[in-house]
Amino acid sequence: RCVQETGTWGKVLSLKIPRPKKDEEIPGLGKIFVEFEKLEQSKDARKALTGKIFADHTVETSYFDEEKYAKDDLKAVSYTHLTLPTIYSVQISVVAVSLKKKK
Repeated sequence: RCVQETGTWGKVLSLKIPRPKKDEEIPGLGKIFVEFEKLEQSKDARKALTGKIFADHTVETSYFDEEKYAKDDLKAVSYTHLTLPTIYSVQISVVAVSLKKKK
């Protein structure tokens, strides 16, 4: 359902959901990576999804480096600390979504 909601904020260009493999460490496992067509759409999605409750988990989001995303380097650092002007200057339209168990 979380994946279905991503289209609410704009055109989704691509979506990556790393899947577990036996005896293998999978970068980005537990996250959903969504690439939006426009920067404003990624901002709107992040703002709307952050803090939502889904299946007894709290949704956490962060911006993710587009170049690393394009290369499937999903272990890279997410940008949770950047302000919107910084996001625009580095052209980030990818949002990483994860669920954190509620306490």
